[in-house]
Amino acid sequence: MSKRKLSATQKVHGTAAENRPSQTSGLRSSARVNLGRATSGASALALAFAFLAPKPAAAVPFFEDLTATNMPEPDPYCALSGRKGCYTSWVVVADLNNDGFMDLLSANGGGYYTPNTNATNPAVEPSTVLLGDGAGKFTDITGPAFGGAKSRLRQVGVADVNGDGLKDVFQPGGFSFSCKAMVTTPPAPPCVPDVDKLWIQTAPGVFEDKAAELLPPGMASNTPAFHFGDLDGDGDMDLVTTDWYTASNNTPVFLSFYLNDGSGKFTLEEEQQDPDTWLKTDRFPATIPFSLTSGVPYWGTRAIDLDFADIDNDFDLDIMVNMRNGISRIFLNNGKGFFKDGNGSVRFALDPVTGTQMTVSNYPMKRGPYVYNQELCDIDNDGDLDLLLDNAGARPAGVTSGFFTQVNINNGKGVFTDETRARIFGETGSDDNAVKCVDLNNDGFYDLLVASLTNSSEKLLLSDGTGKFNAVPDGFPAIRDSSLGIDAADFDGDGLFDVVTGQGEGGNDWSERFYHGIASVDGTGASVGAKADTLAPVFRAVETPVAVPGEPIVIRFAVRDGVTSETGDHVKNVAVVYTTPFGTGAKVSATFVGGDLFRAVIPAQEAGTTLTITPQATDRRNLKSFGTATTVVVKASTGGGGTGGTGGSGGTAGSGGTTAGTGGTTAGTGGSVSEAGAAGEPPVGGSSGAGGEPTTEPMGGAGSGNEPDPEPMGGEPGVSGSSTGGSGGSGATSSVGGEPAEGGVPSTAGTTSGGSGSNDDDGCSVSSSATGSTGGGWIAALGLALMAGRRRRKRSE
Repeated sequence: MSKRKLSATQKVHGTAAENRPSQTSGLRSSARVNLGRATSGASALALAFAFLAPKPAAAVPFFEDLTATNMPEPDPYCALSGRKGCYTSWVVVADLNNDGFMDLLSANGGGYYTPNTNATNPAVEPSTVLLGDGAGKFTDITGPAFGGAKSRLRQVGVADVNGDGLKDVFQPGGFSFSCKAMVTTPPAPPCVPDVDKLWIQTAPGVFEDKAAELLPPGMASNTPAFHFGDLDGDGDMDLVTTDWYTASNNTPVFLSFYLNDGSGKFTLEEEQQDPDTWLKTDRFPATIPFSLTSGVPYWGTRAIDLDFADIDNDFDLDIMVNMRNGISRIFLNNGKGFFKDGNGSVRFALDPVTGTQMTVSNYPMKRGPYVYNQELCDIDNDGDLDLLLDNAGARPAGVTSGFFTQVNINNGKGVFTDETRARIFGETGSDDNAVKCVDLNNDGFYDLLVASLTNSSEKLLLSDGTGKFNAVPDGFPAIRDSSLGIDAADFDGDGLFDVVTGQGEGGNDWSERFYHGIASVDGTGASVGAKADTLAPVFRAVETPVAVPGEPIVIRFAVRDGVTSETGDHVKNVAVVYTTPFGTGAKVSATFVGGDLFRAVIPAQEAGTTLTITPQATDRRNLKSFGTATTVVVKASTGGGGTGGTGGSGGTAGSGGTTAGTGGTTAGTGGSVSEAGAAGEPPVGGSSGAGGEPTTEPMGGAGSGNEPDPEPMGGEPGVSGSSTGGSGGSGATSSVGGEPAEGGVPSTAGTTSGGSGSNDDDGCSVSSSATGSTGGGWIAALGLALMAGRRRRKRSE
């Protein structure tokens, strides 16, 4: 089937006057959502949650502020804003130049929803790149390495886009369309649209902007969020961006999919279509019109964050689209870069916590007014990725103000359930911006860091080891600044995780801040608070690949360590060791492909060959672990369904892999086989220590379709695993085989009452429930969207 040609430029938007948000300056208002009066049953449930609360955490400092001594002075150019430092919306940590030390990149450029353009604040700012020295101090290389290039960014990304082993940097403009719509008069400088920049690392520490030759001509993404990852299973990093038009609170968004040809050259493959132009062969499900019609779910606007993650455990990357307002969306991948809707049957139901009406979706509704960032990690150590959101959690019983972190638990199939009030205790309500997963006390469970705009400090929610969290008083120094971004790493090699934050929007000091991790002791000298990392990486899941003669064997696995990383830098290296009965074999390096997934390619083998494949991972503390040894037989048949899969890892081999381990002290999720007494390389093929029972429900059973939702999906269903799942020479496939899954629009059928409302408060909408009947609400919403003159991405023949 020939691929149709798409127009990258014919995006017909509504007028700026129709969609321009308020220009009021200052902090986002904190208008609270009206949760309503709880029913007696809901009150009883809240009381039950209170009895389940863990013991309150002690007031123990985990961090000290070393910004003054460890961070360079902010770029003087940023002082044009009248404040110290640049307006930073996003920070990301990565070992950018492969020297073994973690570095820091910031997305800078004034304005949260619109570019601030006036005589003293041009808003166009250099996006800072700071190199770490391994001792916790940083050097600003923005000028010498990136020419001080200026733009307006909402996010910045790091990925090896051309497969040369060196990380590259993507800086997409965040306000291209807003600039076109703005009218400025002297002495204010003109608002020049931001074109995207793609910095290729041509040698260690040497970068060159090659956007002109590697991106579509004049690419200006106008994106608040994007992500890199291997979406089609070919091993290179593809790109998806969101487009938020003028960033108005009632403007629906669409995604753009750019395929990488393996050399770092990106081609626009598809722009997400509206329902009237959507085809069953499209890669994405259709957009869903925004509507405030009573009885119609309030589908989201302002896609302010976007993540790739394997949420249904089939070893491919799904897409999580985090809408600032309204219902966010899930797109489930069939392994070939075709997606179906994962929100399930969206409907109204009674909130068991508050007793008020709520919208039910596989991506849970926001219980607060808005959300800014999403984080995915396995907080309960059950082998799947859970979802954390700032500001979206339901308020504790009796609390009438403030916003709270939301905890959404995955059932292993990409269906999330809001369990906030049963899992978070003692948190102070505030207006926040991001959540980060990191194991601060070395207990093997992720703790949560919260970047706060209005709290008296950043927030620390410490895990109790059961998937519940207690707020830690004084975990961070009492510094009230307007943090918009947060990330963590061990910057000085002492084994304790440090934290960096980026500031913007409010206050007069927008300097990037550095919090150094510290260990504390109690009156008896016992260690309390932060503890040095001594735990090796864990294989959250390991794929059992399909092997056919003459084709490389691809195996994928999910790896976790003490901190999450969107660049794969939570570990230092990942590989597989394979052996055969013929005495052949080798160690093959794995590459990061997005989320927490890594991919290794084993050379083709002859029919009938039995391979034993053992993955291994080493983190930045030189702590090494081995995953489950997987046996694969190369079959002559080119058929076969999808893959099976095994659970998590089995223990460690000791620090650095130089000292014999205990042979796998715990069984990983789904059961794993630990290397008994292995030191260094595993004795692959020998006897192994048993660790735990295997999972009763393999991740991606052979030949089975991907069914993440127990309820029917809207639109066209994904294609279940067919007999061609292992063909095509891909070697390893996910459990969804056969033809590409078809997209679709989530069903809202069966909705009988309820609705949602939204008020614009300079971008801070408040959603509230209301009653009503559906009466063809979806059709009416579509008609309203058409009459509003929303943009259309026209198809060219």
